[in-house]
Amino acid sequence: MNNKSYKIRITGRVQGVGFRPHVYRLACERGLGGYINNSVNGVEIEVSGAHSAVDDFVDALKKFPPPLAVIEDFQADAMAFKHFSKFEIQISDATNLSVKSVFVSPDLGICGDCAREIMDKNDRRFGYAFTNCTNCGPRYTITRKLPYDRPVTTMAEFKMCAKCQAEYEDPLDRRFHAQPNACPDCGPGLAIVESLEGSADFGKLEFSRDTATVIKKAVRLIMDGRIGALMGLGGFHIACRADSDEIVARLRESKNRPSKPFALMAPSLDWIRRFCEVSPEEEALLRSSVSPIVLLRRRGGGDTDAEPGRGISSGACAAADNGTNKDGRLDFMQNYKLSGLIAPENNYLGFMLPYTPLHIILMNEAKAPLIMTSANISDEPICYRLGEAAEKLSGICDFAMAHNREILIPCDDSVCFVEGGKAFTVRPSRGIAPCVISAAGECGAAGKTSMAVGAILKNTVSFNLDKKILVSQYIGDTDNLDNFDLLVSTADRFRELYNLTPDAFVCDRHHGSNAAGYASDAAVREGAEFISIGHHYAHALSVMAENGVEGPVIGLSFDGTGLGEDGTVWGGEFLVCDTAGYKRAGYFEPFRVSNYDGAVKSVSKLALCAAYEFYGCAAAKEKENKAGIKNKNEDIMSFFDEFDLLLTATEKNIILKAVEGGVNTVKTTSLGRIFDAMAVVAGFNRQVSFEGEAAIWLEMQVPPEKKDKITDGLDEGESVYPYKISEREGALVIEWREMLKCAMADRRTGVPAGTVSYKFHRGVIKAVHETARKISERFNINEICLSGGVFYNRLLLSGLLKLLGAGSLRAEKKLAPFKIYLPDRVSFGDSAISAGQCYYAMKRKN
Repeated sequence: MNNKSYKIRITGRVQGVGFRPHVYRLACERGLGGYINNSVNGVEIEVSGAHSAVDDFVDALKKFPPPLAVIEDFQADAMAFKHFSKFEIQISDATNLSVKSVFVSPDLGICGDCAREIMDKNDRRFGYAFTNCTNCGPRYTITRKLPYDRPVTTMAEFKMCAKCQAEYEDPLDRRFHAQPNACPDCGPGLAIVESLEGSADFGKLEFSRDTATVIKKAVRLIMDGRIGALMGLGGFHIACRADSDEIVARLRESKNRPSKPFALMAPSLDWIRRFCEVSPEEEALLRSSVSPIVLLRRRGGGDTDAEPGRGISSGACAAADNGTNKDGRLDFMQNYKLSGLIAPENNYLGFMLPYTPLHIILMNEAKAPLIMTSANISDEPICYRLGEAAEKLSGICDFAMAHNREILIPCDDSVCFVEGGKAFTVRPSRGIAPCVISAAGECGAAGKTSMAVGAILKNTVSFNLDKKILVSQYIGDTDNLDNFDLLVSTADRFRELYNLTPDAFVCDRHHGSNAAGYASDAAVREGAEFISIGHHYAHALSVMAENGVEGPVIGLSFDGTGLGEDGTVWGGEFLVCDTAGYKRAGYFEPFRVSNYDGAVKSVSKLALCAAYEFYGCAAAKEKENKAGIKNKNEDIMSFFDEFDLLLTATEKNIILKAVEGGVNTVKTTSLGRIFDAMAVVAGFNRQVSFEGEAAIWLEMQVPPEKKDKITDGLDEGESVYPYKISEREGALVIEWREMLKCAMADRRTGVPAGTVSYKFHRGVIKAVHETARKISERFNINEICLSGGVFYNRLLLSGLLKLLGAGSLRAEKKLAPFKIYLPDRVSFGDSAISAGQCYYAMKRKN
């Protein structure tokens, strides 16, 4: 028989990405009949025709799906031949809601076709800020229900004009069933709110579809020195000029953000290259559909490491706008200086390219980089509704530009970086979330749904849908009640989208948090199981889940804070783990911290606690007489009197007595806190204003040119602080007290902070590698995964990747390289915790 028929079911990210028109074209090109429809399962296809044509169709569909699609499962079954007169796209099937196999797509950066249209004066979408097609535009932030169709999005209120409707219904048009399809005759519009002060009636705003004119007005306000709140894809940005110290200083003061870097948006890649080195991998990331903020190394020289006061005058942009020759534009770019207040004391700048039509028009008009930072009060979620923005940003922003396409849930810009040719995620949000992870092997809790509420800081929530883990957008620090409210609303949104009733709620072992309280209460209220697992085990599990690994592996779990199984604060852990459990095989030597939460913000206290623990009273009390103890304590006091200007004599004495007596102290093995303490010893001398500030400062003291040489000569012990590896109760312990003593001695003799930092980083890299090797030999495991926010330190990450991936330090040992597992979309940091929690719940037998 020459004819055949197939029934094909495909699950994954297959809705809202042009999948149906793609399938339609493949079928029509081969003269096949049948249909495709969206269902809650994914997409369903029946196809009939000549034997060879059907086989070719199936092969092409497997090998060449649409570029934005992610196929999780492809099932093609032969069926009795069925005659179809043509191939067609059917209305979506909203039945069988208990099946959860289709995933809403993240919002997608603008495609090349739409970008060309909005800049083409002869195109009907010229200058229109809400242009999109099946290859780009909003998805997650506008979808109310699944299956994904216009009536269940926030575009439902905009009735398409005849031309848009024709595109929408034409299977050969790239806007075929593009649910947010719109044009200047029928789509959303923009409006300027001249002032956010007072109680404006936003219901009476007139939104103009002449969006280019509105955007030009916003740019004029920005160039005149005003700070604007600009509504985009997943919320508002705060936008202002990037060349004025005065404006950036005003933004820092009003946003209460003393030193944390601001993100930048540039008109083009050429502009980014003016200030930063851009590798091919970084360029691909900047241009991708994710379009994240990418952390890029600054170029050397004063032009790109501008000091305060070196910004250009406000007339420069206007002069460039009025320039009549290309050389003038080039001169303007070459002479342009970024304010030194954008990312002080940092070797990296966070740049993104315009990723929506609105931003392309904006940047084309601005003709120079702008600060484009999240529009929020520090540590709160980003504003995504105009009324909320007016209430919270009136003391920061002078005006707002808003649109009338409703955003259902806030979704901040994703943040990424590239190391060793691989992209890593810092903040998984727009373009990445919702993120889908396929679990490896069999699931002990098959058919059950778990909800994981993540960590206290940098929170996300996750659900498992059969053998898939669905991870939300970045939520933030849930000790803030606004962020906690966002956790709850995000969880409710996922439950509604996927019709989920969790059988278990999973949380961090730290039961005192808002997130853990929510999980506990929900479990009782809904009669579900309540599960809590260790913070650092969940870190390792998140990497295992994303890499499809069940273990055993050696999990390096290095971060700032997480409650350990023994009630102390962990964060420098070597775990031997699989999906059933773990053993603590090693850790950094703990030290006692007085008033832990306060010390995290006043890192001088951390350094003083460590010094007393390892060098003064606590270390000496059983070995030396009172005179010896007194001398060592006075020696430490004199160091901090000379080099630390923050702690008073009274504070120092309180800390001494607390550490000596073990009163109001917490033991910690946290490598993040060790970095903080060493930063103080090296010269960091202020209160931290954001998490990780001291450790970042320490990393930035090492000259960029030394980064690629961070492991050179380690086997000979060159330029490295010493350490010991001991054993306590079956676990290896990295004793780092000698590093601290040597760093204090170097500081006293005038050794530069960069050298102190360099020697410390090399000591940590060598110690970690050596400890991992010992554990590998002890447990016969050669697979290792890296997790925890400390790995955002590029010196540490790059150095360990070199050593772990290259075998032993000395060639004669002939040890094989580790098989290294790294995170991808879920990040090193605490935003990955919920994925690890969910993976554990899926894998448990009971």
